Amino acid sequence: MDCTRTSIRQGRREVTLVYRRDMKDMPAASEAHEAMDEGAKMIFQPARRASLVDSRNRVTASSSSAMRPGAPDASGRRRPEPALGLSSS
Repeated sequence: MDCTRTSIRQGRREVTLVYRRDMKDMPAASEAHEAMDEGAKMIFQPARRASLVDSRNRVTASSSSAMRPGAPDASGRRRPEPALGLSSS
């Protein structure tokens, strides 16, 4: 979350935070709302499939599959599992 908000404040035109669970299971949910107020985009429950990097090893593109909440884990949070038939990029 610190990197997301710092990137915005440093003048990045577009900042997207990707989080593997949904917002209600995010420990920093209140900060996520503040980051969105500052202009950050959020993607929840993805499963990364692939990333492309340039010659300087910077990520230039990525693809992911959509996830959905599954059974709770030991902490009581619902574990992400694939949402068949859905995808996001």
